[in-house]
Amino acid sequence: MLRRDDTSTGRSTEALRLVSVSKTYGSGDTAVTALDGVTLSLPAGSFTAVTGPSGSGKSTLLQCAAGLDRPTQGRVVVDGADLAGRSESELAAFRRQRTGFLFQQFNLLPMLSVRENVALPLRLAGRPVDRARCEEVLIQAGLGERIDHMPAELTGAEQQRVAIARALLTGPGVIFADEPTGALDSRSTHEVLTLLQEAVHVHGLTVVMVTDDPAAASYADSVLVLADGRIVDEPPVPAASIAAERLTGRTSRNANRNANLSQDLAPSSYPNPYQRTSPGSSPRPSEKSQQARQPQMPQQAKQTKQSQQLRHAQAA
Repeated sequence: MLRRDDTSTGRSTEALRLVSVSKTYGSGDTAVTALDGVTLSLPAGSFTAVTGPSGSGKSTLLQCAAGLDRPTQGRVVVDGADLAGRSESELAAFRRQRTGFLFQQFNLLPMLSVRENVALPLRLAGRPVDRARCEEVLIQAGLGERIDHMPAELTGAEQQRVAIARALLTGPGVIFADEPTGALDSRSTHEVLTLLQEAVHVHGLTVVMVTDDPAAASYADSVLVLADGRIVDEPPVPAASIAAERLTGRTSRNANRNANLSQDLAPSSYPNPYQRTSPGSSPRPSEKSQQARQPQMPQQAKQTKQSQQLRHAQAA
């Protein structure tokens, strides 16, 4: 179970506020507006997914909200602190102390162990490293047996859990996640998003996640939909589960289809082509009708089955 660091007490009740935030790249005829007057307010202890088509401004929104990029216009307030007017070094210090980050590629240093990767933000911030606290967070993230391993020895899901533990260690006001499950399979995606849900619902942390995956968005409490740099939809909380329900329905249909296909391809459904018969013999009428009712085997599967049976026959 993950818990919030003691330094996080007394946080603002509003985790993130954007006021008329715009971001324009270039100028004149070549200017591109990535964000167009976005205003939003997210409470502390919430899990928000930001989704939309490619080029809608999702990643730009996250970068401006996290202080990784400066908006052309508007205000950004993170955990009660206004980011306007801060120098690059001040923004960097703020990010280390007050925010956490998750990315698709994990961003673990390959020459450092799991424990050392988790402790890295503390070292960069000049804060003392509490080894016991590092181990506690890793155990809570399900990595108790991987503490001294190197990143190359971990699965993708385990590497992302290391990144989550690293983000949580400093007790951040907001965790910004940019496609955190983009490089994971469905089972690993579930593990990672469940861990983020636990951090939010049990321990009061705040997560803002950008994703193109509606199934991943369904784990959030609320969803913001962007198009052309603007928020075009903000479904109520119950709507966040729609994608999961659709995914479940599609999974069930796929399971039924695969079960039917497996039954169709079952060896007992087809006569043995190597079975010896008497010369001149032919199937009885009942056998013909039974064979006519049998489903046709796909050509590739049929060739594979025949090759396997031929090898068995030769071995006998």
